Amino acid sequence: MKVLLDENITQKSISILEKYRHNVIHVLDRFEAGGSDEDVAS
Repeated sequence: MKVLLDENITQKSISILEKYRHNVIHVLDRFEAGGSDEDVAS
């Protein structure tokens, strides 16, 4: 499953989800903090 973690979720969660074979990206790895949901969704 592909998962995009919101900025209010700690990046420690990535390793836990990857342990269960999920493809995980943290929103802060791709976008600036405080960005709008519309920017992330597009």
